[in-house]
Amino acid sequence: MQFGNTPARPLAALGIGLALLFATAVPARSADPKPDERGKRVTFKSSDGVDLVGSYYAAPKEGKKDACVLLLHDFSKKTGGDSHVDDLDTLAVSLNDDGFAVLSFDFRGHGESKNIGPDVFWSTSHNRLAAPSTGFNIKAPPTTIDAKTFPAAYYPHLIDDVSGAKAFLDRKTAAPPEKDTGKINSANLIVIGSGQGAAIGEMWLFSQYRLRRQVGLKPNRAPDYDEPEGKDIACAVWLTPTAHVEGMPLPHKKYLDELETTYKVPMLYVYGEQDAAAKTQTLSWLQSVMPTYKLLGDADAKAHPVKALKFTRDWEIKGTKLAGSKLLGGDLPTIKTIKLYVDQVLDERVPHEPRKVDVEKFPYAWVDPLVPGQAIQAKAIMEEKIKPIPLRAIYMGGQ
Repeated sequence: MQFGNTPARPLAALGIGLALLFATAVPARSADPKPDERGKRVTFKSSDGVDLVGSYYAAPKEGKKDACVLLLHDFSKKTGGDSHVDDLDTLAVSLNDDGFAVLSFDFRGHGESKNIGPDVFWSTSHNRLAAPSTGFNIKAPPTTIDAKTFPAAYYPHLIDDVSGAKAFLDRKTAAPPEKDTGKINSANLIVIGSGQGAAIGEMWLFSQYRLRRQVGLKPNRAPDYDEPEGKDIACAVWLTPTAHVEGMPLPHKKYLDELETTYKVPMLYVYGEQDAAAKTQTLSWLQSVMPTYKLLGDADAKAHPVKALKFTRDWEIKGTKLAGSKLLGGDLPTIKTIKLYVDQVLDERVPHEPRKVDVEKFPYAWVDPLVPGQAIQAKAIMEEKIKPIPLRAIYMGGQ
């Protein structure tokens, strides 16, 4: 059984192509698309009852991209954050102009995503951490949440919001296209995250390669599982991802061991040339799974053997120390770099078709490929949604 993507030609050509693209001066982006009314306000629920608010850019009717994009914004407890910070809207419009359906949204407790269904939300034990510091009154539970009250230990649970966003795109894929819009395929998903949003995104990608549909229900034998749900992920782009989420360290080596070494998930790590800390961190992560890896920067493709590059690599944005979504602004070529990388990956990706089945008919489980007998139930038969992801059980421990 094969997972991930099968290359049709060496990805080293990507480094050469990008180098040629930016060998000349990059003009100002004054002529680039600006945010407009195409971003329709949408609301969808997480599995634990959060009303997530976002902007959905429907695929153009004549669009040629059989893929959709999910944007994950940066955030911090001190400054907050939402899906409209920096130039995220400009990135969404630019990708939409290229034919992609795009969804951006506010993480729980941020922006407009503060309303909850109290009965569902507060019945999930870890959500009690999100209660206001004044305490939790079971007789009159709060109907809103705010990230300002979240302790550090709660922030990794924002991973469940990404699952809610993916479910929204799955429903869009299954439904007939709306008037004057094209079809989308959430089985070809591109995830783009910045800062701590990128860290949450990488956690979620890892979880999707542990999430499997149970297809065998025979008595007296171990369950049979389908391919991991992560097969829907075409690639990811991380804009200066953090090594932690609000001080909670993440096992990046564990993630990369599985995402890159086992499943060959294409991932682009983007950072500013003058951001020494990001350079060091990126090199450390990539060398943890490719020991001979050297930073490619933005031009030196010839120095890297194709086998070492796989589909995962770094890219520096020249002349800046900006980080995260701030790399999208000004005259920087970041948006062009992202689009070129995404196009290259999709050109070499074996197309995936969405499943034509009802999710409710099948149970799901989180399965560690090394210890499948210790699977954790993710959804029972006839349940509508996947349960919140059990971070403490299988995702947060160890390097």
